[in-house]
Amino acid sequence: MDIGTVAYQVQISRVLNPKSAEDVTYLTGLPAATLPPGPGEQWFGVFVRAQNFGDKPQAIATKFRVVDTSAKPYDPIALDPMVNAFVYNPTEPLQPNVIYPNVNSAAGAGPVRQGALLLFKLSDSVYQNRPLVLEIYDPVSGKLAATVNLDL
Repeated sequence: MDIGTVAYQVQISRVLNPKSAEDVTYLTGLPAATLPPGPGEQWFGVFVRAQNFGDKPQAIATKFRVVDTSAKPYDPIALDPMVNAFVYNPTEPLQPNVIYPNVNSAAGAGPVRQGALLLFKLSDSVYQNRPLVLEIYDPVSGKLAATVNLDL
């Protein structure tokens, strides 16, 4: 999905298992008040990358939402980037011809094909309300700018 000169790509989206040695790493840095998924809920990770194909620095999206076919929205959970090296947390404009996450970072070189993590807590009802859609909001206007269907 392109927003201006920045191309966004979902590298992978999948349910995360807190009992998996790999997945537990993605779940570090949760806010203290965050409850684990209860009955009928699950963690879901969307791993995203962005690349600036323009010739000027560009702000990159920081607002995302997952929506199911019943129009139920899910906002990402803000993970602590000081604890979780995989979290999607751009802090500065993306320079021309540069990829986020940095290819030399844990997220950029990690096992999930160079994508930074957006973490969601989803209801199991999403299985009846597929496809899930990732909404990406323009970083300048704040308006919905692109959507993509997600695997579940």
